[in-house]
Amino acid sequence: MLLFILALLPISLLGSMDISPVNIMAPHTLGAIKLMHQDDVFYVESEGSQHMVPKHQMDPELRKITKKQLEKFLDNGYLSVGKNSANEYTLKAKVRGLGGGPMGASAGVVVGAAAVQLAYHGALGALYAGLSCVITPIGATAVVGTVRWATTPAALLATKTVALASGIALGVATGPF
Repeated sequence: MLLFILALLPISLLGSMDISPVNIMAPHTLGAIKLMHQDDVFYVESEGSQHMVPKHQMDPELRKITKKQLEKFLDNGYLSVGKNSANEYTLKAKVRGLGGGPMGASAGVVVGAAAVQLAYHGALGALYAGLSCVITPIGATAVVGTVRWATTPAALLATKTVALASGIALGVATGPF
């Protein structure tokens, strides 16, 4: 009985790997399609018939890909299926980007800017406290005010630089969140 059922299956389906729809990107104009891989050949099943994807219509890295390599690729990538003007199916390998998360990037900017401002104003406070012990508080205010006036542009530059760098770092670290 099993041999009879196997005899009814098309040869190209035996031992083939069905590729999950999650790993396929295709335009709606292609309709409902199914993508399969056997050896180094890809097949598109559409409206009950199978069509082999020609090698010249695939990305070079897909032309001789093994089942094991394809499974590993699909962990972080997907396949883009299309149709050209000659009515041939096309296949492109796409890698999912490690996009940064806007929430993580926003938090990184705030944390980075706050850290620089805290350090800057903490240093000015320590300078004021130290000078108040040595000279009068009025003289310390004048010195710290002058130092603040002279160092504010550099402090703002440092704040923006650190905020940008920490925003990028935390955005990438948090992924799509």
